[in-house]
Amino acid sequence: MKLAFKDFFLKADQIKTPVYFFTGPNDFLKLRAKERLLSRPDFAGFSKIRMEGAGFDVQSLWEGLNTSDLFSNGEIYIVEKTDRLNAASKRSLLEVLDDFEEKEGISKIIVFISESDRQDITDPLEGHLLANQNACHIFFPALTEAEALSWAICLGQSDKKSHSLSRGPASIQFGRF
Repeated sequence: MKLAFKDFFLKADQIKTPVYFFTGPNDFLKLRAKERLLSRPDFAGFSKIRMEGAGFDVQSLWEGLNTSDLFSNGEIYIVEKTDRLNAASKRSLLEVLDDFEEKEGISKIIVFISESDRQDITDPLEGHLLANQNACHIFFPALTEAEALSWAICLGQSDKKSHSLSRGPASIQFGRF
């Protein structure tokens, strides 16, 4: 399911999908989206497991998804740099996702974060996540300075844990950092 980035920030606590895919050129908003997702009250007590695309081991993810949680409420797998996965890993990952989506509940969450600046529906993984109703696909576009400042203020006001976001334009970073 495709979701506009503004809707994601406004409804993040209400989205009940087990798979999230963040892509687009705005690294700041992708980082904030990841932080917002990880701070959801219903994900409190979840273990966070970070994986990276370049050396990604699909077997490790499959094993993690198929083992029970003994010491936590659930697990959140954060797979960064998914655009660096090779074709064989993407095919294997699609099989794991099909199996995962049929069997799992909300105790296991997968967050894919791509460094790609554009959407690529011809990519097997991204196309699958875009078309799947059990996945939330969010594209974070490049914003003008005024749009970025507006969203930084909005995010700062809606973030109950931290009100330390500066409201000056000097605090906003554009592009990759």
